Amino acid sequence: MRPEPEQVASMRPEPKQVASMGPERKQMGSMGHGPEQVASLRPEPEQMASMGPEPEQVASMRPEPEQVASMGPEPEQVVSMRPETEQVGSMGPEPEQVVSMRPEPEQMASMGPEPEQVASMGPEPEQVASMGPEQEGLDSMGPEPEQMASIRHKPEQVATMGPEPEQMASMGPEPEQMASIRPEPEQVATIRPEPEKVATIRPEPEQVASMGPEPEQVVSMRPEPEQMASMGPEPEQMASMRPEPEQVASMRPEPEQVASMGPKREQMGSMGHGPEQVAFCVFFDLSVAPKPPPGPAVVQRRQINESTRAQFVEMINPENVSGANVDEMLNSVTSSILNVLDAIAPMKVQLRKHRQKAPWRNDDLVRAQKQQCRRAERKWRKSKLQVHYGIYKAELYAYNQILCRTRERYFSEIIGSCSSNSRILFTTVNRLTNPPTQLPIELVCTPKCNEFAVFFNDKVQGIKKAINSTTHITIERPPTHSKLTHFVPVTDQTVQETITRLSSSTCCLDVLPTRFLKSVLNSVLPSITQIVNMSLQSGIFPEALKTAVIKPLLKKSSLDPTVLNNYRPISNLPFLGKVLEKVVYQQLTDFLLLNNSFDVFQSGFRPHHSTETALIKVTNDIRLNTDDGKVSVLILLDLSAAFDTVDHGILLHRLQDWVGISGSALSWLKSYLEDRKYFVEIGSCVSDYMGLNCGVPQGSILGPLLFNLYMLPLGQLIRSNNISYHNYADDTQIYVSLTTGEYGPVDSLNHCLQQISAWMQDNFLQLNSNKTEVIVFGPQKQRESVSSYLHSLSLKPSNQVRNLGVIMDSDLNFNSHIKSVTSAAFYHLKNIAKIKNIISKRDLEILIHAFVSSRLDYCNGLLTGLSKRAVKQLQYIQNAAAGVLTRTRKYDHISPVLRSLHWLPVPQRIDFKAALLVYKSLHGRAPKYISDMLVPYEPSRTLRTSGTGLLLILRVRTKQGESAFQYSAAKIWNSLPEGVRQASSVFMFKSRLKTFLFSRVYD
Repeated sequence: MRPEPEQVASMRPEPKQVASMGPERKQMGSMGHGPEQVASLRPEPEQMASMGPEPEQVASMRPEPEQVASMGPEPEQVVSMRPETEQVGSMGPEPEQVVSMRPEPEQMASMGPEPEQVASMGPEPEQVASMGPEQEGLDSMGPEPEQMASIRHKPEQVATMGPEPEQMASMGPEPEQMASIRPEPEQVATIRPEPEKVATIRPEPEQVASMGPEPEQVVSMRPEPEQMASMGPEPEQMASMRPEPEQVASMRPEPEQVASMGPKREQMGSMGHGPEQVAFCVFFDLSVAPKPPPGPAVVQRRQINESTRAQFVEMINPENVSGANVDEMLNSVTSSILNVLDAIAPMKVQLRKHRQKAPWRNDDLVRAQKQQCRRAERKWRKSKLQVHYGIYKAELYAYNQILCRTRERYFSEIIGSCSSNSRILFTTVNRLTNPPTQLPIELVCTPKCNEFAVFFNDKVQGIKKAINSTTHITIERPPTHSKLTHFVPVTDQTVQETITRLSSSTCCLDVLPTRFLKSVLNSVLPSITQIVNMSLQSGIFPEALKTAVIKPLLKKSSLDPTVLNNYRPISNLPFLGKVLEKVVYQQLTDFLLLNNSFDVFQSGFRPHHSTETALIKVTNDIRLNTDDGKVSVLILLDLSAAFDTVDHGILLHRLQDWVGISGSALSWLKSYLEDRKYFVEIGSCVSDYMGLNCGVPQGSILGPLLFNLYMLPLGQLIRSNNISYHNYADDTQIYVSLTTGEYGPVDSLNHCLQQISAWMQDNFLQLNSNKTEVIVFGPQKQRESVSSYLHSLSLKPSNQVRNLGVIMDSDLNFNSHIKSVTSAAFYHLKNIAKIKNIISKRDLEILIHAFVSSRLDYCNGLLTGLSKRAVKQLQYIQNAAAGVLTRTRKYDHISPVLRSLHWLPVPQRIDFKAALLVYKSLHGRAPKYISDMLVPYEPSRTLRTSGTGLLLILRVRTKQGESAFQYSAAKIWNSLPEGVRQASSVFMFKSRLKTFLFSRVYD
C-alpha cells in the first residue's frame, strides 16, 4: 500500500494551494474543545491497559542515529513526490465504485470486537464528563514557556494555512455519497496487511531508544499555570463545540456493527500491554493552603519603669483611706491608686502582633549597638569598599557579643530569683528548648470563653447531681476543748512579711502588678493593713476579692485542643485576697496545732509533712509485715473533683462542731466561701461571670486547709474498723496485713471500703471506682492466694501502682520507679544541655539541681537498705549531669569530677536524707508517726554510750526488714560520729553530715 517515490512527488500540493487548505483565523476559535469537553476525553482506568508500552520497552523502540538518515526520502526526492493537479482527481475511487466497497451484513460480524467488549469502547452520555483530563491535570499537558515561542505561528502565516471558506464546501463528499464509500467485503481483505508483514512494520529494539524524548526533556514540556489560560478556547466559544443530544445518539454504533470494529480478544495480546503492565496516573485534590496568620491582638497596658515608681511613691497618699466598711475602704484605696496610675502611666491600647520576641533584645545597650551595626552595614553596601566592610564586620561582632552577654544576664536574673521555685524554672527552660504551646486561634473569642465557663460549671454540677446517698453514716465527733471566736488584728510588720514571702504571681484582677507593689510597698502598706484589720474585725471578706479568673490549660500537648474535656481550669485570684488569706491561715493553723485538731495521718498541706513522710510510714509498715511473714493489701482511693464539690453548709458545720470555730471567725469564713464568682479569660477575650455555690476556692491559700478539716470524720470512720490508713489531701490509702488462710482482715477492708463510699456520698464527694487501685505485697505464693480471694470481692489487684508520684511494685524493689526517674531525668538533662552555651556555669548548676538532682532526691528515703546495684541507674544520671556541667568527655573518669563539684554520690545522698529525717524527728520537726518509729537506746546499766543519742535497732529476719526505714534509719544514725549527732541546729547538722559522708567516700 506504500506509493513509489515517484508517485509521492506527485501527491504534494503546490505552495499556492497550501494557502487555501486551512481555515481562516476567525474560524479557528470554533475548532477547539472547551474545558468541559476536555474532561470527556480521558479514558477510564480499565481502558488504559492497552494504550502504551512499559517504560522499559521504550528504550528498545528508538532507532540508531545512523538509521534515522535512511528513514525518509532525500530532499531532492520530495519535490517529485507531489502529485500534479490533474492527478489528484484520479487518486480516489469513482462514485460508482464506492457502492461496491460496502461489506455485506453477514461479513460485518468479523470486523469489530465481540458484543461483551462494547461496554468499554464507547462512552455513555453520562460518561462524557469523565473522559477528559481534570482542570488541575492540565498543568502537565504542554511545553514550557521558553518552547512556546517556537511553536506559535506568526499571524501572517496563519492566514495561508487553510482553504478559503468557499473552497471548504468542495473538499469532502456529499452526504448522499457517504453511503457508497464503504468497501466491499472482498476488498477489505486487501486493505489489511498480512500477519507476517506486520512483523516488518515494528522497529527493532535498538531503534526504539531514539524514538521518544529523554526523561529530562519530559519535565520541560509542562506549561506553567499562568500559561494554561491561553491553551484552550474561550468560554463563549465553548457553546458551539458541544454536540446536540440527537447528534450524540447518531455517533454510537449499533451492537451488530461494533463486533467488526476492533481486534479479537486473542489478538489484543500483541497490540499493547496487559492490565498488569500499565501504570496509572492518579490525581489527588489536596487542600494544602497554609492557615492565615492570626491578626494583631488588642491589648491594654501601662508603661511602668523606674521613673514611674518614683512618681507613684511621691504622689500616693498612704493615709487616704475612707469608708464605713471593708468594701468601701477597698474601693477608696483602689480609686486612689488608679488615679495616680492614670496620671503617671495612662492605660494605652496597642495592637500586639503574634510573634515571639526575645525580651533581652529590648535592652538599651543592645538596641544602640544594633543601630550602629545597621549604620555600618548601609555604609558598606553603598560604597562597596573593603575598609567599610571591615568596619561592618567589627560592629556585627560587637553586637553579637553584647547580645550574648545580655541574654546570659537576663536568664541569670530569672534563675537566681526563682532558684527555689521549680515551676518558674521549668517554664523558663521549657520556653528555651521547646516551642510555646498556644491555644488555637479559633478558641480566642468570647463565645468560646462562655462555652468554657459553662462547661466547667456543668462538670461540677453534674458530679453533685450524680451523687445519690441512700444511707447515712453517723460518726462520733471528738470533744473540743477551746474555741476560736475571732481573729486577731495584725501590724504593718506582719503584713509586710506576709507580702514579701508570697509569690510574685499576678493576674488581670490586680490593681497593681505584684512586682510593682512589692517595690512600692512602703507607700501603700498602711492602707493594706487597715483593710486587713477591718476585714478580720468585721468578719467580712471583701466582695471585690471573691472573683477568680480561669485560664484553660491543655492537660497534655498531645491531646486534641478542640475537646473541652482535655483542658484543666487554672484559677488566679487577686493578690490582696491572698494576703488576707495568709494572715487568717497563720492564726487558724496555730489554733489547730494547739488543740491537736489535725488528723495524725493527714500529711497534706501541713508543716513538716510531705509525700515522702507519708510513703515512708506506709512502706515501713508493709516491709515489717512482710518480715513477719504476712501479706499486705493496699487500696488507693481516688476522688473526682474533690475540692470543687465541697458543700459549704457541711464545711461550716464541721468547723463549728469538730474544730470549735465560732463568732466573727466563723462569720469571716462563711463570707469567704459564699457568693464567689469567676470568668474565663483566653487571650484578650473574657466570658460572662459565673457563680459558685460549692467547693473551696482553687488556687487559694485557705482551700487545702479547709478541705483537710472537711475530711476529718473519714479518719475516725477508718479507725473504727481497725484499718490502717493515710491521707494526703484528697488521696486516701487504706491497708491491712494478714497471714495465709486468714481472710478476715480482707473482709473488714472490703466492709470499710463500702462505708467510705457511703460517707463520701453523704458529703457530696464522688469516689472514682475506675481509678481505685489494689495491690498485694508479700511472698509470691501467698500473694497469689490472696489475689484470688480479692477477685471474689470484685477487687482486681495490680502488679504495680503509682502512689503519690512513686511507682510501687509487689516486691517493693522500686525497679519500675527507678526506671521512670531515669527516663524523666535524662529528658530534662537533654533539654538543659541544649542551652548550656547561653547561660553561665553557675546558672547551669542551678538548673541541674532543680530538674535532675531534685528527681534523684524525691522520696529517696524509700530507697534505704537497697543495694548499690539497685540504685546504679540513678548514679548514671548524676554522672551524666556532672559531665554536662563540666563538659567532661564521655569516657573520662567521673569520680574526680564529682569530687571537684563536691557532690555526694547517690547512695550517700540516700543516707543523708534518712539521717536528716531522724534528726528532725528527734527535735520535733517531723510528723509524729515518724517520731514514733524511732526509739532512743537506753542501756540496762550505765555505759559510755549512755546519753549519746543512739537509737534502738529493731531486730529483723529478712532483706525486707533491713530495708524498712525503722531499721535502716536507726542503723545509719548510729554510724554517725557523736559530733554530728549532737549538732545544735539543722543547718549545722547538714553541714557536718555532708562533710562526714564526703570524706568517707573520697578520702
